[in-house]
Amino acid sequence: MEGPVMFGHQLLGDSHMVRLGAHLGWRLEGVRPARIGLCVSGQKVIQLRRLVGDHGYFARPVIVLIGSNDLRNDCLYRTLRADIHPLLAPGVTFPTIPPAPAMWSNVI
Repeated sequence: MEGPVMFGHQLLGDSHMVRLGAHLGWRLEGVRPARIGLCVSGQKVIQLRRLVGDHGYFARPVIVLIGSNDLRNDCLYRTLRADIHPLLAPGVTFPTIPPAPAMWSNVI
């Protein structure tokens, strides 16, 4: 299982997962963008799909937190849903995308 790992779950995603991995003690593999395993700062859903495809697999169970960069860049919901759909599989958990403070003025 490629890091970062938490409670036996491989983590995949964007900067939220990079920060969590660093907090858990995993070492950053890059700076621009910050990266730990398949977690890459600034990563969008389609980029994660390519990374997983290039890697050839990801270990299960996994926790995937991705999509905040897509939303920040005005991605349409149906596009985001279509991009995420191929990642859905048994043993893959998607927590809710955290609210992006930069977008609060658009929602509130």
